[in-house]
Amino acid sequence: MFWIRCKLFIETDKFFKGKIIRVNKFNSSINLYHQYCRNGKYSNNNEQISALSRHLFMKLKKSRNQYYGYFTMYLSDK
Repeated sequence: MFWIRCKLFIETDKFFKGKIIRVNKFNSSINLYHQYCRNGKYSNNNEQISALSRHLFMKLKKSRNQYYGYFTMYLSDK
């Protein structure tokens, strides 16, 4: 179970170059994150980070709160 959760963080991290979203990678996976967009498009880096974070959080939610602390630390780095 731990490795599955670890993989989620690694996969999400591939969308970043430092603290900036890799726009091409994000746009090629937009179907995964579209549901987390408020107005149908992403106009800045913060909205993209928000969508990725929501997606990651929902995946981690299945782990019964065990990894929420890691999520908070991960997000604070972005």
